[in-house]
Amino acid sequence: MIARFPLAAILCGTPLAASTLKISASSATRLTPGEVEGNYSTSHLFLNEVAGETVPLTLFFDPQTLGVESCEILTNLNRRDRAVLDANGDGVHDGIKPPNANTIPAGSDAHYFKAYPMSGVSGGYQLTLSAQRTGAYRLTARYRLIGDAPGTYRYYNSEQTSPGVFKRDHALVVSPATVREMVMYEINTLNIEAEGTTESLRSTFVDLWDGPGATRTPRWNLDHARGLGVNWLWFQPIHPIGIDGRHLSATDINNRNIALGYDNPNATTWRWNGGSPFEDVNYPYAFGSPYAVKNFFEVEPRMSKANTRAAAMQEFQDFVAAADNGGTDSMNVMLDAPFNHTSFDCELGAKGVEYFSPAAAPGDQIRNREARFFSRSGNYVQRAFSAGSIASAPDRGDFGKFIDTYDVYWGRYAALVDVNPGGNGNKDSEADWFDHSVGNEGFSGDGNGHFDTVMQNVWRYFADYCLHWLTQTGCTPGTPALEQTWKGIDGLRADFAQGIPPQGWEYMVNAARNRKWNFAFMAESLDGGAVTYRSARHFDILNENILFGMKGLNVGSNSMTSNFRTLFESRRNSYGQGVVLLNTTSHDEDNYGDPWQALLRYAACSTIDGVPMIFPGQELGISNQYGYDLLEKNLGKFIPHFKTWNSMMPLWTNTDLGLDQLSPVYAAIGRARRASPALRSPNRYFLDQVIGGTHQRIFSVAKYQAENASPATSDVVFGFVNLDRDADRNGVFNVAIDRNGSNLFGIKSGRSYNIRNLAAYTAQNPSRDDVLLWPSSRSGSQLLVNGIDVFLKKVPTDTAGWTSAPYEAQFLKLLDVTPPPSPAPLANYYGIGSSGSFSWVPNGGPDDAIASWQVEIFENDILVSTVSLPAAQTSYVFSGTPGSVYRARITAVSTAGVSSLTPGQSDIGPPNPASPTTSVILLEAGSDPDGDGQTNADEQAAGTNALDAGSVFRVGGIVRSGAQVQVTFSSVPGYSYRLESSTALTSGTWSDVGSILEATAAVSMLEAPLDGPRRFFRVRVVGGP
Repeated sequence: MIARFPLAAILCGTPLAASTLKISASSATRLTPGEVEGNYSTSHLFLNEVAGETVPLTLFFDPQTLGVESCEILTNLNRRDRAVLDANGDGVHDGIKPPNANTIPAGSDAHYFKAYPMSGVSGGYQLTLSAQRTGAYRLTARYRLIGDAPGTYRYYNSEQTSPGVFKRDHALVVSPATVREMVMYEINTLNIEAEGTTESLRSTFVDLWDGPGATRTPRWNLDHARGLGVNWLWFQPIHPIGIDGRHLSATDINNRNIALGYDNPNATTWRWNGGSPFEDVNYPYAFGSPYAVKNFFEVEPRMSKANTRAAAMQEFQDFVAAADNGGTDSMNVMLDAPFNHTSFDCELGAKGVEYFSPAAAPGDQIRNREARFFSRSGNYVQRAFSAGSIASAPDRGDFGKFIDTYDVYWGRYAALVDVNPGGNGNKDSEADWFDHSVGNEGFSGDGNGHFDTVMQNVWRYFADYCLHWLTQTGCTPGTPALEQTWKGIDGLRADFAQGIPPQGWEYMVNAARNRKWNFAFMAESLDGGAVTYRSARHFDILNENILFGMKGLNVGSNSMTSNFRTLFESRRNSYGQGVVLLNTTSHDEDNYGDPWQALLRYAACSTIDGVPMIFPGQELGISNQYGYDLLEKNLGKFIPHFKTWNSMMPLWTNTDLGLDQLSPVYAAIGRARRASPALRSPNRYFLDQVIGGTHQRIFSVAKYQAENASPATSDVVFGFVNLDRDADRNGVFNVAIDRNGSNLFGIKSGRSYNIRNLAAYTAQNPSRDDVLLWPSSRSGSQLLVNGIDVFLKKVPTDTAGWTSAPYEAQFLKLLDVTPPPSPAPLANYYGIGSSGSFSWVPNGGPDDAIASWQVEIFENDILVSTVSLPAAQTSYVFSGTPGSVYRARITAVSTAGVSSLTPGQSDIGPPNPASPTTSVILLEAGSDPDGDGQTNADEQAAGTNALDAGSVFRVGGIVRSGAQVQVTFSSVPGYSYRLESSTALTSGTWSDVGSILEATAAVSMLEAPLDGPRRFFRVRVVGGP
């Protein structure tokens, strides 16, 4: 919450008030309806800083009282750079502890927050701001009444909506536009390319791009990911794994949970054993969970061939450089880190030495140098005082603990669960306050926030994480904005993100964005409801619980499609334009019994705005008990083992029919997603059948880049997915949807349309996604009346079926195939020398999207050349032979590849000076066919007609008028002329006289003073139109 006055004063309360603060996001005007109340609401905005994009935000405030002197909006929008500054000199970054807002005068740029004066309008006050820089921001309103003491304000968020319940800030999440373009793939470095279950067969970073020193057979690599349409890789934690307290085996996990009083997870290890699986509860874990991090600023040594930290760092840096690929088709890299907890033996590292113990060594353990880094066992609102008093993570008491980790103390805030189980309800708190007090180390509660230098440095320590890894991977301070888009790591997946105060995340987001404006943040926040909404107030992407809904969908249900829609609509209703990770499983969840069930869900997700994700092995056929050498059974779920050496060799060596076909289907869907702005867009409309009702076996949605826009100029895709892998399904879907008085998808009765499937299965025929599916075009009238019919095939059971009738998603791009009109070629009826020209004026309407012009040149009625020109070019110079006659034929070609049926053509017959579309004859430059004494080249320079003896440039007369000489001459309007004089008719003696004249008539006059006994005059052409 924006700091207005001490927390104690907030808790004392203020009178109830009824002011209103209305937010109209992405609008330069007030939206009624469409605006939202500012109290704890969130606006998600998206922009590209390199492109100079901005997004407007209109704010309306009504204090609902009389005697108002002034109103202002108080916000840190666009001011992320000031999060790491200390404007008020209190020794704390302003992003960690914002200054008292009463000290910020209107218009001052000296602070993290700025107060913007509002203008009076009917009913209140209004202001439009512009989001220009990505970041996590807040906004509220304040006002003064006439007579209020200087430097005092009345704040929207200090008002109560009911006794003890205060209004809160509006959150502004300004995300890089690229988060809407993400297609994600999760990676575990050690097992993705491993060839067995021993350390010597592990994969390391160099294997993931087949770099120098790679030892694994190339199977998974960057090209594999790109081929799936993937552009983001989410790595499970890459850092050194803790040793003390790590998971040793399934038996160890079970025994420790029971000893601590938690439920027995009944963990075990499931071994593939070459197809004869069995469970082994004592199977040893080689390293334990990577989420028990031993050092946040190093790389796990075993992720390198040399098995050292230095080598691992180098391999990781080389991998990121390969993924960056110099900015061409870059693969983005997202790290995964748990800032809420650490391993028991977590090291200080260089940053820890700087912030907590200057006399220590980087390898010293934090618990032994500064125990206050951690929460106190028994009360998470206090800090540990010794290594023996540290609490297990997390603070929550409604499920078991992470028995191999310690909980990091981030301060006292509204959603912190202080004691278990009594404080469990705090996790759902939306009070949004943070306690900046220090108080007494031995006490808790109001005024004992322990917000001292140690705790402030915890914030700085983790904020430095992203900066450290950006530096290590090439995005150093001062990197230009354009290079920031591809250099270095690209994002952070925040494990258990809800276990950190919102204010902490806002600080870390803005600190990172100072270095790399398009750095993306994804929050693991699995609860849903109030907990995940809290994360949505500062994160770009939500890794929430949609996968549970996905797994709960009953494929045989008569409400399958409706249930899909409910999943997607509930997220839109909860998070607005917030982006959701659309994952069908995760590293903590089991897979599907049938891998095609994961595929069809992925296909449906790929039609929706959000981040579709492939779990490693899904494209190869992973199922709940097949795919990896080892699975960990935990709470009844079989998940790929990531706590010991593991591999996907059962998948890599499998050649079963029906599994090998998964990868090309995934690839086709990913390719379509990346190619279509509509599929990535938030604009959607769920389609029902023409006969009425929802088809419960075909997921159906229309995606459009802009409402009511023509498909010729704006992307429109109708997405259909067969949800029944065992049966063919067909339906006819209504697209006659009106909005704003016209068809939502831009379909017009008089136009012609066709479709092609962007997600066509291309394993046998690489060009299937370019094929028009309707044998002949259909009119807009037909589509509006009859709808769009689709026929989707089941998953084939033999090779012939995959060749002739494969299972595929149908992402049908609507193409306007109306033949465009072609313009007539325009020309002068002759040209001089060995070249001539034709020009044309485009004559298409707003729906005729011209991509190119086909220009054909005929010499004496014989076709001699054909050229394709871009739509922006409207003239063409051709080469020819003097004495020949030339004609042009111009054919417009639309963006859909449709050519005009009636090309524009030059006139048949000899050149005609009276026709603008005449044929053209080329003339010798030195000849004089009209016999007027001027060569063709001279007539061209003068603008006169080389084939008309009466059109010639010559002086018509010269008269003396007093001390002036007046020279009249034939002229061409638009040409410029200058008078020259000489005392002798010899070369080199001519000089300019007077100023340049631009002619406006067929006869013009220039004059000059007559000086000296004798003077010769001439007129020179100095320029043409």
